[in-house]
Amino acid sequence: MLLAKLTNEIIENLKPKFDITTNFELNIKFVGEGYGIPTENGIKAINLLAKLEGLFLCPVYTSKATAGLIEYIKDNKIKKDETIVLSIQVECL
Repeated sequence: MLLAKLTNEIIENLKPKFDITTNFELNIKFVGEGYGIPTENGIKAINLLAKLEGLFLCPVYTSKATAGLIEYIKDNKIKKDETIVLSIQVECL
């Protein structure tokens, strides 16, 4: 599985000082109407990270993934004291 391979490479390069499990959940709930179509929560994530962190997310992939991450935190699926890695693909034009 490519996702597991890439995650293991990240782990190897970061050498974290905590145990990492490679359990993945694929959730398409945050895709919205489809590729290239921003979602309302994705736009909210763009605005939130721009305001709080000075990070500008793309409305196609990153904002939707971040909106999902925010929802997981709000729903307590990810605890405040947990360390997570949001792995995204970045393309430079």
